Amino acid sequence: MSNQKNEATVPSELRWLADAPLFIDAEQIGRFHDAIVQPEHSEGSTSLEIGKESTKNFTVEAGGEAAAELSTEITIEPNALLNALCSVFPFLKGSAKASAKGGVKGQLGGKHMSENLDSQKRIIELHSIHTPQRQLVHLALHYFANLRNRVQTVNTDAFPNTENWLSDNFISELPRSLFFIDVPAGVPILPMAAEFKNGAIEKLYPEVGDRAFLKAKNSPDLLRSVLSKYKSARQVDSKAGQAIQEREKFALATNEELYDSWMAMDVIEQASAKHGGGIRWIDYRLVLNEKGEEMHLHAVPAGVFDTGVFAYNFVQRGFSVGLRLVGTMRKGAALNVLAVYEK
Repeated sequence: MSNQKNEATVPSELRWLADAPLFIDAEQIGRFHDAIVQPEHSEGSTSLEIGKESTKNFTVEAGGEAAAELSTEITIEPNALLNALCSVFPFLKGSAKASAKGGVKGQLGGKHMSENLDSQKRIIELHSIHTPQRQLVHLALHYFANLRNRVQTVNTDAFPNTENWLSDNFISELPRSLFFIDVPAGVPILPMAAEFKNGAIEKLYPEVGDRAFLKAKNSPDLLRSVLSKYKSARQVDSKAGQAIQEREKFALATNEELYDSWMAMDVIEQASAKHGGGIRWIDYRLVLNEKGEEMHLHAVPAGVFDTGVFAYNFVQRGFSVGLRLVGTMRKGAALNVLAVYEK
């Protein structure tokens, strides 16, 4: 295996976190940060060590087992990586120090620090800042430095190939994996259900399916094609039959020729207006590929964010230009959404 030096760059998914999020789940990030980073005190700081070994973790873009597949070992000096990180996250400037005794004097971000020539390690002091944005950065840096094999990055090209990133074996391991998913434009985002501040829980996708059915009446061949595998539903007077009919509505609502992001957006807005707004939680389904594989999204705005965030911005604009999602994955292809970033 050859060894080459490489300029330090910050992985693109970490750069997402330097943007203002469209949505961020402060409570869930706080609990996750406490469980994974495990700060000794609620105030004060925690330490993140960066040495030559951990710098390699910042050069692997694909997540999972990709590091083991590299044919070339890329070496990045800790100082170079630290400077690259500081260019994206300026609050890191001046927070680095030597990991051990002795050495020479150097500078990082205008702040003096000592350099240990033997260990070539840097320790970043992550000071407690009680904002979810900063906690998410701390959490992501911890994962990249110490738990790189529990990070999964899904770019737009990899998105349809679920066997590469939706393995139940990978998902079920602990600590829980951190996912960065770049959702491409043109992926139907179907609102499934939501709870509102008045306590009402409403299914959303049946209404989207009903509207798609009305739209499909003008294309009888398409309608027959979509519903052909559900013919038996109309002969079943049972819960099983009802379930089949609900799958019919889901198939209609997500069909690429019938899906209408404006219509899906309107269903959320109408339901929110009926219940006085204040979405407590909302679930979506994304159809990932032509095989019909799906991913479930669960977001908990807790009544803090406007309905428009989850209607126009998430559904309509997300379909038009795509979205960037950060979250933790549960078995069954279900993502707990920590943060959403616009493109």
